[in-house]
Amino acid sequence: MITYNSILKNLKRFNVDHKEKIVNLTNYETYDDLISDSNNFTGLYDYDITDPYWLISDFDDETWYINVNSREDKEIIWKNIILSDESRLTDKKNSRLLLFLKHLIIAPNHALTNGGSILKNSSIRSNINASIQLINILLTHDNLIKVCNDSLDNINTDFIMSILLRYCNSGYYGAINFQEKLYSFSENLNVSEEFQSYYSFKKKFPHLTNINKKNNVINENMTFLAYKLYCNGYYSTDGSTIKSKKLFNDVFNKCIIDTGSYSRTGVLNYLKLKRQRGTREYLSINDYDDQDGFSQQSLQSIINVINYIPLSSTYSGFNSNIIDSSEITIERLATLHSFKTRNRVFTLPPDFVLKSMKKAFELNISNKFDSSALWNKNLIEPGEPVLLIDLLFDSIIKFHEVTSNLDKNSTKYRKLMKSCDFISHQLKELGFDQFFRPKKNELTVGESQRECKYVVEYYKVLLGSILVLVGALNARRVQEVTSLPSIGNLTPNINPWLEDRKKNASQEDLLEFYLRFFAAKSGIGGEESLLEYTERPTPLIIAKLIYKLQRFNSIIIKKGLMNNNLALFNGVGTLDGIFYPLDKKQYNEYISYFCDYIETVTTIIDGEVYRYYIREHELRRFFAILFFWAYEDKRLDSLRHQLSHTNIEHLYNYISESLPGNIFNTVKANYLSNTLHKLDDSILNKLNNCLINSFGVNSINITTAKLFVKSYYENDILSEDFKINIDHETILNQAEIEGQILYLFDNDIISLEPTFYKKDDENRYYFSLKIKDL
Repeated sequence: MITYNSILKNLKRFNVDHKEKIVNLTNYETYDDLISDSNNFTGLYDYDITDPYWLISDFDDETWYINVNSREDKEIIWKNIILSDESRLTDKKNSRLLLFLKHLIIAPNHALTNGGSILKNSSIRSNINASIQLINILLTHDNLIKVCNDSLDNINTDFIMSILLRYCNSGYYGAINFQEKLYSFSENLNVSEEFQSYYSFKKKFPHLTNINKKNNVINENMTFLAYKLYCNGYYSTDGSTIKSKKLFNDVFNKCIIDTGSYSRTGVLNYLKLKRQRGTREYLSINDYDDQDGFSQQSLQSIINVINYIPLSSTYSGFNSNIIDSSEITIERLATLHSFKTRNRVFTLPPDFVLKSMKKAFELNISNKFDSSALWNKNLIEPGEPVLLIDLLFDSIIKFHEVTSNLDKNSTKYRKLMKSCDFISHQLKELGFDQFFRPKKNELTVGESQRECKYVVEYYKVLLGSILVLVGALNARRVQEVTSLPSIGNLTPNINPWLEDRKKNASQEDLLEFYLRFFAAKSGIGGEESLLEYTERPTPLIIAKLIYKLQRFNSIIIKKGLMNNNLALFNGVGTLDGIFYPLDKKQYNEYISYFCDYIETVTTIIDGEVYRYYIREHELRRFFAILFFWAYEDKRLDSLRHQLSHTNIEHLYNYISESLPGNIFNTVKANYLSNTLHKLDDSILNKLNNCLINSFGVNSINITTAKLFVKSYYENDILSEDFKINIDHETILNQAEIEGQILYLFDNDIISLEPTFYKKDDENRYYFSLKIKDL
């Protein structure tokens, strides 16, 4: 937005001009003069919907480059799109259609057309992706709606509802008919005699034939389809990945915009020749998808873009009354389709998080070491303990000092890596005799980390453990954690390890350390987006660990071993030891390293081993979950003390006011779904009736739910090694129930609130479940 951005960028100049304008305000002879000078000052009348700041190209260009504060530009090559009549989208006869599609991308993101909202970059990126999805859906149905005939008349309400219902059933890739087009495309693929036989192919890739054991016919069809694609070069040489971009371009014959992302492409999941584990030891139960549709939330973004079809039609000279937006709603779709309930991923109770935190603390602070053997004495201050992470930091710094000027292919470098003289003797005594994990290693990532032989791999485990502690005890979002700078994150900025810190700080400072961060979902949007810079109390142990990370960052930057582009939490290269700031994906990867190391709970689904990996949103809910699960438990008083609340009721108010309603309802649903066995029969029957009225008679097996917790743990206790006697069907049943109960909370059909009272001069409480009469 020109006004907003220009004011921010030229603030000083405008402050000077402002005084002169005010002085001469009454001297304007005409209204046009006033408008002209006002516009020079504010840019108020220079709005141009065709020139948003994120569109690098000119609006009329045949190729668009878009960058919404991203590492790489998004490219849309309009001239490459071919319509059903074999004409190009950029041909003169399609000029109005091209104009319509371009406005469909811009309109949801411009303040002049979206109701005055100055969106943040993340919202704009999401809207652009949704717009591209809608455009592709329209283009793939061109043979039906005939947009190539310079008309949008067939894009009516009925057509939109039909594609949305298809979207409900099988997502975006179902709406663009990917599976049907893939089958049709594969019919024209030939298999050369030079390639291996079909039997040899199946023997070479056994994972493919095990993907879907429930339907042998579909499985055989998929296997033969994969065979034809493999023979025609649509897999990498070793068969580990599908060349998705090449496949999509060929299947759709350049009739759609390349989204650059092919996740959740249902049919491709059945065409994988090898198990895709990534950096984890096992597949993630968090990512398990039962492939039975989409939630209302996932559909809302595409509906938001559909609402801009009339406006985009007007801007491009078409009839603006082609659809009635009031008839295209989630509510109407819900009468035609049974949406998947939210929160289908199983949520483990606080015992799991607490035991993970215990192991994280043990890894970081249980052992102390001698400071005399450190290469870099300034890693610690007198009186400060030397921890294992200090030893790792010390050897990492030494590695970069002795190898910074060496060619990685030189004899001297190879000799250094073989001797590993830069690894301190204390680390070698602990078993660390190699710096990097060898490329050729028969062990899994988790097995290699548990060997405690590789400095870089163990650093990943320790950093993951610190991220778990920060997430659980600070309840910060991933964006807030990954955006923390390399230094300067604590208030007061003193060493929390030192006993003599009282000399440097006031008594008030001693009571609390504060973590300073940019609060996500705050501030203002636009090109010069600004977030609120704030601070929140952090436990002393977290402040201590953060201080060690900051000192390490400061040392490697001062020594010139790394650039200034580091964050507080940095990943490390597996092959070169170079540090880099973590993004959201890498943040979760490092927590996964920790989960693999401590071997969190696993289960088996369709013959595959899945592990439960901790995720940020679960840690963010930790405080609230602990309140519900720990009543009549002294751990709650510990939480109250940590947050400096005088009584339990104040703690509840703090949690309920600081967390959004949807998160709090999720916590309540998780608690209630796991405590059904404790409910009185009359209350249980009422709850059952609510669920039956909302989801149908067969949607819930309340008996199974009631027995769930009894099958949860052996003797109701989670063992130290996270052994849970539970199968994946029980996990999914529990997640289903939790999602349905969440619906009841969100729609105010039920409520769960604590009632506080005093007994023996202590504050106590119990929960009251209230159910509306239906």
